[in-house]
Amino acid sequence: MDIQDKINQLESDQLAIKAVIAESDRAALDYVKSLPGFAEAYPEVAARLAAARADEAAADQSLEEVKAEWELHIGEPVAAGDIIFYQGVKYIVLQPHTLQADWRPDEVPALYKRQGSDEGEEFPEWVRPTGGHDAYNTGDKVSYNSKHYESLIDGNVWSPDEYPAGWKEI
Repeated sequence: MDIQDKINQLESDQLAIKAVIAESDRAALDYVKSLPGFAEAYPEVAARLAAARADEAAADQSLEEVKAEWELHIGEPVAAGDIIFYQGVKYIVLQPHTLQADWRPDEVPALYKRQGSDEGEEFPEWVRPTGGHDAYNTGDKVSYNSKHYESLIDGNVWSPDEYPAGWKEI
C-alpha cells in the first residue's frame, strides 16, 4: 500500500469515527431532551427546539405539496411557451412534449428555461445557455455578479462580461 492509499484509508476511518461520535451525541442529546423537567430547566432551548420542529414539519409539508403538484401533471402535454412551476421556480417550456417524471425542469435544459420563482424573483441568476433553445431573448432579465441586467438581443448566449453590448445594466 503506497502512502496515498494509506492517507485515503486513514481519512475514511476518521470520517467513520466522526459519524459514530455524532450519532452517539445525537442519541445522548435526544435522551436528555426527553427527561422530565428538561423544558423547565432550559426553557429557551426547549422553545427553540419546538419552533425548529414546527418549521421542519412545515418544510416537509411544503415539499410534499410541491412534489404532489408536479406529479399531478405527469402525462399531460405541454406546448412551447407554456409556463410551468417546479419546486417554486417558474419555467417556460421550450419544446412541445408530454411531462414525464424523469424530465424535471431543473435537469433538462433542452425542454425548459428558468424564468424566476413564483414569489416574484425578477432577476434569476444567469445560467450559460446550452444552445439556441435556452438562449436569452430581448427583455429577459438576469442577475450576474451581483448586478442586474436585461438582454438587448435575441439569442443571447453570452454573459454580460463576454458581450457587454448584448446587455443593459439595470
